[in-house]
Amino acid sequence: MIKKIQSIFSRQPKRMVTEDFSSPIFINARLLEAHAVNCGCGHIAIPTGEKGDTYKCVKCNEPANGPKYNLGQRTIHYGASSKPLSKSPNELLNIEFYNDAVELLKHRRR
Repeated sequence: MIKKIQSIFSRQPKRMVTEDFSSPIFINARLLEAHAVNCGCGHIAIPTGEKGDTYKCVKCNEPANGPKYNLGQRTIHYGASSKPLSKSPNELLNIEFYNDAVELLKHRRR
């Protein structure tokens, strides 16, 4: 009994993970989570790219359909020319960090 009590108190607390809110990985994760839909397994299905309507669950990897999204630049077409509308960096998906953001979401949801 004493050993059990000692083992409970001897455990070291898990190191607090600090999230850098300005990192592109965290920004991507927040953006993907904000545009996610619910999966049948109870977790979230996140957008699979910058534009479209296809999603993939972070737990079971099942594909899902949902509303259309545009996480890239917006473009307005005027005749033969087109002009991009600006978005803040927090509104743009940085595809280079997509996989890292997915991993962050997978570990956050456990």
